[in-house]
Amino acid sequence: MNMSNNVEIEEVVQLIDLLLAHKKEYVQEFLKENGFRFSGTKEDLRERLLTLCERGEITSEQIVQQLDQLEGYGNQHVYLFRVPEHHIEKLRDQENVRRIFEENNLRDVYNSYRALVFPDHPEVASITHDDDWLKIRWVVKKEKIQPLEERREIDEQNREILIKKYIIRKYRGVTMFRVSLISGDAELLIHRLPQGLKYDQEKDGYLGYLNEWFNWGLLSNINLYPVISRIENSGEVRTRNVGLRTARGSHIDISSPSRTTGIQEDPDARNVRQSISTGVGNRGNFYWLPERSNGALSREIHTIIYPDRIAFFGECREEEVNYVLGRVRHYLP
Repeated sequence: MNMSNNVEIEEVVQLIDLLLAHKKEYVQEFLKENGFRFSGTKEDLRERLLTLCERGEITSEQIVQQLDQLEGYGNQHVYLFRVPEHHIEKLRDQENVRRIFEENNLRDVYNSYRALVFPDHPEVASITHDDDWLKIRWVVKKEKIQPLEERREIDEQNREILIKKYIIRKYRGVTMFRVSLISGDAELLIHRLPQGLKYDQEKDGYLGYLNEWFNWGLLSNINLYPVISRIENSGEVRTRNVGLRTARGSHIDISSPSRTTGIQEDPDARNVRQSISTGVGNRGNFYWLPERSNGALSREIHTIIYPDRIAFFGECREEEVNYVLGRVRHYLP
């Protein structure tokens, strides 16, 4: 890599920062897999990665590929769908699907991959299509603002002025749509958005792409109202917080004192919860417990289930997300 170009240097530094924002063990695995020394603090790893990039021993494309693996699951809001069988039949026809993507200038990513860094608009990075699954992954540049400093000054007209400075941090938003060609079960996994943005608008944008390609219309996501109380009572989770809606539209919120304590462990909270027999859950803050997962989980997975979607907090492995989504579907009517 030619590091003399300032744009390239800035991009590489940003990519390394994104990589180091993940768990240290994942960065160490990346270095180890590429045959480099992987011990030390995160700052040691930063310096090592910069040096390796300067020498051309690691490329920005390799870092992007690693980010795509790490950003694929976790820290997402997930909508569930059921794709009708007549649409699934057409998706099983690989020649037909290949033709559709070729007509939409996506031939280069059909059963292939391209490394995207910070595209201004959602771009397809990969399409995986076989007898079992269709998976489409988009990447787009996102920004979040971090306060840096603020100060007061007096201007020429003797007015007091407040000046605030912010750092604009770029990151990659990764969104995936996947559908099982066996069952028709589908999910749209949207990377967590900066505060103030709306997930339903983001969802409809990606469903619009699918409609352009497959003429499905905008798919309707599955209503999760019924599963919230069922999961709360399943014994599979620790309930940190539950929001209830009564038959007359009132809202009741019950929270435990800490994330390591469930509301069922507080006798008073338990009694209050049990007294509300007609309420419908409209939000469940759950920790999925490894000891109740029959060996599927090795650690707790934190989710909040809303009536329309499931939020995953923290980095997750694909198999962890698959397990939780499978259990949520299990409790659907």
